[in-house]
Amino acid sequence: PLHLSEEDTTYPTAQPHPPTPSVPQTSPPFPSPSTLSSAPPTVSNPSPPAPELELSEQKFYNFVVLHAGADEHIALRVREKLESLGVRDGATFCEDFQVPGRGQLRCLQDALDHSAFTILLLTPNFDCRLSQHQANQSLMSSLTRPGWQDCVIPFLPLGSSLAQLSPGTSSLLSSLVWLDEHSQIFARKVANTFKPQELRARKAKWRKEQDARAVR
Repeated sequence: PLHLSEEDTTYPTAQPHPPTPSVPQTSPPFPSPSTLSSAPPTVSNPSPPAPELELSEQKFYNFVVLHAGADEHIALRVREKLESLGVRDGATFCEDFQVPGRGQLRCLQDALDHSAFTILLLTPNFDCRLSQHQANQSLMSSLTRPGWQDCVIPFLPLGSSLAQLSPGTSSLLSSLVWLDEHSQIFARKVANTFKPQELRARKAKWRKEQDARAVR
């Protein structure tokens, strides 16, 4: 029989393979704080204000007292007296419409456009050119503005008389009924003139005018 040597009967041992290095799992990169801080902020352009917001700032007055420059103190007293008789939200030309830097004609037009009634304060000082223009413009507006008929009120305050007025002023306003503060029924005439339903109706017409201007 064939005898094998010990060397012939041994089998080669398998050589161990080195382990495959594992690839570390990487998470998606996050921006660093410096990157975030360097990003320009998004600025939204402010939208222009809606027309109705601008128009809502304009107030509507139940009456405005137009007067000569020398009669500011009388105009303030008349406004306070009418308000004490229940006619709220009154205005005077000097307080509420004579804005410094604005033209006199623009101020007058604003007073006529945003008041239910126009009161002409008739004193000897009313015979100046500006007051005469106020009277003419007020009468013209009452004739041409729809729904604003009978809105001009000649007002004779305490301390003034018809004899002190110029013939031109008296003639210009002779066709209108005057509101005389000397009258014993002055308070009753005020109540009959500034009726709440009439004031509400004119304010509603004024609001429609403002809405129509906003869409132009």
